[in-house]
Formats: sequence, C-alpha cells, structure tokens
Amino acid sequence: FQPLIRVLTFKRSLNIV
Repeated sequence: FQPLIRVLTFKRSLNIV
C-alpha cells in the first residue's frame, strides 16, 4: 500500500462528502 494511494482515497472521501 503506497501513501500516494492513501492521499487519493482521502481526497476522494472529501469529494464524496
């Protein structure tokens, strides 16, 4: 699991909210 993927997931979560 790379940190970049984590950042993308985090940004995606914010977008969903």
